[in-house]
Amino acid sequence: MEAVDLNKKELEMLLEKLKGYEKPKIYFEQYETPTSIISYIVNKANLRNEIKDKIVFDLCCGTGRFAIALSFFNPKKIFAIDIDKDAIKIAKENAKNFNVKNIYFIVANLLELKLKIKADLAIIN
Repeated sequence: MEAVDLNKKELEMLLEKLKGYEKPKIYFEQYETPTSIISYIVNKANLRNEIKDKIVFDLCCGTGRFAIALSFFNPKKIFAIDIDKDAIKIAKENAKNFNVKNIYFIVANLLELKLKIKADLAIIN
């Protein structure tokens, strides 16, 4: 996906089109972060030059809403990690529907994950 010039409201409206959890798992404390909060956080990070050409981690990514929002601002790579394979499946579908190609989805427990890549920015919800 090519970078686009989105303001907070435009980003929020795009994020509303993403598919959410089909059956949230209480034991994983799954819930949808409101799109207004996602667009606010991602726009702030963009204005502070924390996304473009950077390596970004979306920890506990769920259905990929933060990762996809970040992708609009041209990061080098996004690593979206979640313990729930069903959530990652939805996240991959969302990314495909938005033609996002720079997100690498990983099913893993963060407490056991050993990444050799350093992030410039990490978001965790």
